[in-house]
Amino acid sequence: VFPPVSASVGLLDDRDREELAELDIGLEPSTRHLRWRSLDTAYSALGLPTESLYISWSPSTEGGTPTPSPLVLRLRDELGAVIQPPSDFHRLLAAESPALEFAMRAVGGSADRAANAALEYFSESEEKGELLDRAKKVAEGGRGELARESAEALYGDTIHLTASRSDKFMDCAFGYFCQYGLRAHVRKRAELDNMENGTLIHAVLENTVRRASEDGLLSGEITEREKSAATEIAHGELASYITSRLGPAAVDDPRTRRLFDRAERAIDRIVASIMDEFAASSFRPIGFEVGFGIQDAPLDPVPIGENGEMSGVIDRVDSWHDEAENRQYFRVIDYKSGNKQFNYTDIYHGVSLQLPIYLHVLRRFAEENGIAASEAGAFYSPAADTVARGDRGDSDAEIKAALEKKERRSGVYLGDDAVIDAMEHGGAARFLPSEARYKLDRAQFAMLERHVERETAEAVKRISGGEIEAHPSTHSNDRSACDYCDFRAACRFDPSGGRDRENLRYKVDGKMFWDKLAGEEGENDA
Repeated sequence: VFPPVSASVGLLDDRDREELAELDIGLEPSTRHLRWRSLDTAYSALGLPTESLYISWSPSTEGGTPTPSPLVLRLRDELGAVIQPPSDFHRLLAAESPALEFAMRAVGGSADRAANAALEYFSESEEKGELLDRAKKVAEGGRGELARESAEALYGDTIHLTASRSDKFMDCAFGYFCQYGLRAHVRKRAELDNMENGTLIHAVLENTVRRASEDGLLSGEITEREKSAATEIAHGELASYITSRLGPAAVDDPRTRRLFDRAERAIDRIVASIMDEFAASSFRPIGFEVGFGIQDAPLDPVPIGENGEMSGVIDRVDSWHDEAENRQYFRVIDYKSGNKQFNYTDIYHGVSLQLPIYLHVLRRFAEENGIAASEAGAFYSPAADTVARGDRGDSDAEIKAALEKKERRSGVYLGDDAVIDAMEHGGAARFLPSEARYKLDRAQFAMLERHVERETAEAVKRISGGEIEAHPSTHSNDRSACDYCDFRAACRFDPSGGRDRENLRYKVDGKMFWDKLAGEEGENDA
């Protein structure tokens, strides 16, 4: 802060320092002396200009509102100075390094007048001009594409995809190239941050439901005794996870302890919700962390296109035997610590395909092994603390209803009355999606599976062909794949030059989705 203000921390205050100074005991000057010294220095600087004076400052934040230094406010009041926040290009032109980076925009074809002025300025320098010439050659050449031999050297003869890898490529081919071709990554500290916290809850839930099933807590009627026992299991799993990942001393760290306590509260609510769901359902877990296409996995990888294969891990598989049909029905559960929702826009554009991929894997396994089985549904199950909006005067019943609404699973399921009742007795629909557009018939499940096959085969073809251009996906609500990309500094995506372009994912509702898939299959048949 300029000028400096008095601080109330420390053993000695300003008055103590001044009294000690009078006794010739040398200490750090008092805040008052530092303030007058700073103002004297400022006066000397302000008296030097002969034509014009520009003053810049780093704003402080008090009470959430950015404010200039008191010195600036004093100049405004006494001299009538105009406070005009600088534009972005003024900030960039304030020093050589950011100004040179700004000039690079014009190298890439930007029509910005300030960027072109910066380019003209640096072009007169022999050293910077040579650098800009090299940058221009790179910009004109684009990111290009890999030769098939280079793509094969990076990725191998077979393109190995997972649901998340497929999403990464569909979001941006250049980001996929950096992460899975060059194997670039950001170095991170070992700490319990928000992402690690999500992984923690995910792991605890997996082991809790597994142990609850092994201990017979899910085999019969589920009462408060079974729910309490499952919660105790979860507490033990949480403590074990913290110790194994961060060491025994981590539990004594105050910050880690706070995150631990918050995770424990969240896990208590999530486990209670899962046990309530099992209490209202005939479906029971038959598989946890079911791998396919990975080492020691019980299921084979799924072939994709000419030279690709899909592998992954299914968080949980539940099953119910329909005695009337003598048929097994399975449902897929994928735990999500974020606000992940099944939506037709993502599926149509080839991302967030894990739920239909997992259904395809299980259906294929049943078919190859002569098992009479069908898909009942696939859902994202919340694995995060539940927070809902409400009013101060809401009753306990209203608060409970709002929280339960947030706990509703997201996904698609078979619109068969017997299957629906087996998933949730009595038709209360606390856990199943309530919207009709997520209720599918058998033909739609088959159509969805074929769509996923086409999209993943196209991704394999493009990766094998060496595609690495940056065309990041953007959404109609202005979200972009660039927002949280680790490789933005390497990419330098800039749509202002006309060469880089975004890939807009326009919104697709349920009806449009099925109409488009029917049209595409009609074209393929033709």
